Amino acid sequence: MPLPAENVQPPGAPPEMCLAALESAGEAILIADPDGSIIYVNPAFERITQYTRNEAVGCNPRLLKCDRNDPAIYTRLWRTISEGKVWRGTFLNRKKDGSIYQVEQTIAPAINGQGRTVGYVSVHRDVTDSRCTQDVLQLAAAVESAGDGIALADVDGGIVYVNAALEFIHGQLRTELVGQNLQKLFSEVEGSVTLQGQRMWQTVTHGAVWRGAHVVQRPHRAPLHVEKTVAPVHNAAGSVIGYVSVERDVTEWYARRQVEGDLAAAHHEMELAKAVQQKLFPCNAPTLAGFDLAGRTYPADHVCGDYFDFIPGIGDSLGIAVGDVSGHGLSAALLMVGARAYVRSLSNSFFDVGEILSRVNRLLAPDIESVGFVTMLFAWLDPRQRTLVYAGAGHDGHLLHHGGQVLRLESTGLPLGIREDELIAPGPEIELSSGDIVLLATDGLAETHAPTGELFGVRRALDVVRQHRHEPAEAIVEALHAASREFAQGAPKLDDITIVLIKCEKPSV
Repeated sequence: MPLPAENVQPPGAPPEMCLAALESAGEAILIADPDGSIIYVNPAFERITQYTRNEAVGCNPRLLKCDRNDPAIYTRLWRTISEGKVWRGTFLNRKKDGSIYQVEQTIAPAINGQGRTVGYVSVHRDVTDSRCTQDVLQLAAAVESAGDGIALADVDGGIVYVNAALEFIHGQLRTELVGQNLQKLFSEVEGSVTLQGQRMWQTVTHGAVWRGAHVVQRPHRAPLHVEKTVAPVHNAAGSVIGYVSVERDVTEWYARRQVEGDLAAAHHEMELAKAVQQKLFPCNAPTLAGFDLAGRTYPADHVCGDYFDFIPGIGDSLGIAVGDVSGHGLSAALLMVGARAYVRSLSNSFFDVGEILSRVNRLLAPDIESVGFVTMLFAWLDPRQRTLVYAGAGHDGHLLHHGGQVLRLESTGLPLGIREDELIAPGPEIELSSGDIVLLATDGLAETHAPTGELFGVRRALDVVRQHRHEPAEAIVEALHAASREFAQGAPKLDDITIVLIKCEKPSV
């Protein structure tokens, strides 16, 4: 039944005018009694909800309720209007045929002159179409600002839309791109269609998604590597109504992959070079009556400029060489190989240690100018006489006597490569006794840095030798290297380290 006129009309308005206004309103209007039963709906309500007036009157507004809404929205709604306040909101309703539509709704209590709530008035407007329009606009804005290039084409492949990113990728304005065929976006020559473009078109026109990569040749700009996906676009009935193409600029990724590939190839080459160089070093120290020998190189890089060698000499004598090319890496390693060959060759023809190093200097000097220099110590060890004769080109060593005294084996000439005519003199002959230890090392050992900047130093190295002097020569070499790494506290090596140790034992009877 209708509400009393006093409850629904503005002050002074005739009842028939109020009713006409309700009937002609464009929004759906529903009036319910205090218990929530519908007592009036207008024609707009019938049109929007598909419920006739006779079907709606007497029912609860819950006949429009949609289970897709958050249940809390109804709790807030009834709490608001029960407190005499107006509720406004947007949610989903369900029509008589089950379809869902979106509404903007206002519900207000109808209050009489005594301040008593005599019913409720609901006005709601179908905003489904406007919401769809907003969604479309939001989608269009998202596509336009997307980082990937996007093109939309009709069923014939003619481009009807491109976003800003696609303009950048192809170096063309959208007015130049719209109207072209999707196949021509693969072309390196304007107006042509590549085999890749033809295959793409065959794939998508058979209903499948095409994925691939190609190079975009841009006018007056650097080419770009792009990855592309082209797919058919279907309507609700499943018919193809066009195509969408998405292109991603992967030029930086391709460049990075190229660099990584080059680095991997270089790493492989360096590993091969390392394997070759390691074969140049003695695998094992020779067995020499009355002596325990050991030698080891610890490179800072894959290959190094350090060098050591054991060279059989006349009779039972043994040539011992330790060298260090300034710097480290491939160039230093190549010079090390040359120095090794010269020393081995000359030690077969000359016995004087100074003569050997002087001749090596003359051979190396022309090739070493751009690199720096080479320090080297070469010695003959005579196991029968238990003597050591050496010459040092900018390189020295140390003899730790069995009694604890230290003798420095000082350099006897300039490093190799400084002056081509440099003559390197031999040092004095040194007699060795049981318990004596000769330490020959490159400066990478003594110049190992602690995080504080302090150097490992020769004194610390000799202390390690003293602590381990009763162990085999190989163990002492390993202890020296381990001590230097502990001193560096995990910092990377700044230079190659080579250690050769000669331990004089009791002569065999």
